[in-house]
Amino acid sequence: MKFDMFKRPLLVFGTYVQNQAVDDNDTGYSFGFKYGKASRLHDWDLGYMYKHLEADAALGLLVDSDFGGGGTDAKGHVFKGSYGLAKNLAAKFTYFINEAGLKSGDPIDFNRLQLDLSFKYK
Repeated sequence: MKFDMFKRPLLVFGTYVQNQAVDDNDTGYSFGFKYGKASRLHDWDLGYMYKHLEADAALGLLVDSDFGGGGTDAKGHVFKGSYGLAKNLAAKFTYFINEAGLKSGDPIDFNRLQLDLSFKYK
């Protein structure tokens, strides 16, 4: 769902997946939001997502390679933000606070900070 709040765009989303070919560890879901849009100088956006993806919920090579260290069998939080440095240039961060290896019963903590400069060509 997308609408404006305080004159800035707000996107609220959710997803659900279930693998019908297996009987166990077959479900995944995520939900979150993104507020704002960093498309010009001094524009900004912030986002949050919670994701839980069981071991056999989806094909591992098709899921986010950064979340939980890549693949499935992870859960946790993702925080994002961007700031417009110029019309076609933005500084971005993504911070993952995840647990991976849930099926083992002894999950490991997985934390990752990504810092990016994003160029957009038109």
